[in-house]
Amino acid sequence: MGRPRVKGQEVQTSQRLLEAAEDEFGRKGFDRARLADIAKQAGISRPSLLYHYKSKDELYAAVVRTAFQRLGSTLVGALTADGEFFQRIERTVELFGAFLIEHKHMATMFLRELVDGHGPGRDLLTAAGVPILDRIEEFAKAEDHSFVRGGIPIRVALMQIISGMILHSAAGTLREPLWGNNSNYASDLARLLIKGD
Repeated sequence: MGRPRVKGQEVQTSQRLLEAAEDEFGRKGFDRARLADIAKQAGISRPSLLYHYKSKDELYAAVVRTAFQRLGSTLVGALTADGEFFQRIERTVELFGAFLIEHKHMATMFLRELVDGHGPGRDLLTAAGVPILDRIEEFAKAEDHSFVRGGIPIRVALMQIISGMILHSAAGTLREPLWGNNSNYASDLARLLIKGD
């Protein structure tokens, strides 16, 4: 009989697995990612990985769910904080940018799921991402004033900002040749689409 598992060690191992899996899925995609490589990167054996996550699908779902839970609470917190409306929008954009930097392969995962369309992530992204978008849209509509330029529907403006940031993040070494050396890309885009009072 093996040693009893210590709860703190399990959480630590699970976190390492999620980080390794996010990296592997982001770089290779769901189909090409291998559990053995994820386990090796996390510093454990494949059977140990399967103790925590029974399948590649389950591990992928955990990566997406965990990332969106963190993202959702962060963005909603920024939107509901004190301050002028546009300041909160800018802070939300800034935090989404920080999320994409911290989770450097998440943007690639988003794009791969949008383009590929047959991986397990499409339903996961819909289930985890759309409620966040809905909350942001509801929040923006509750402000009850005209703040989107040119009468653009708020959801369209939000998707333009979000999709632009995802594409910008996923571009990697093509970022500067395509967008130039603009470190304020997302804030500039938000200013173009959303009026500050």
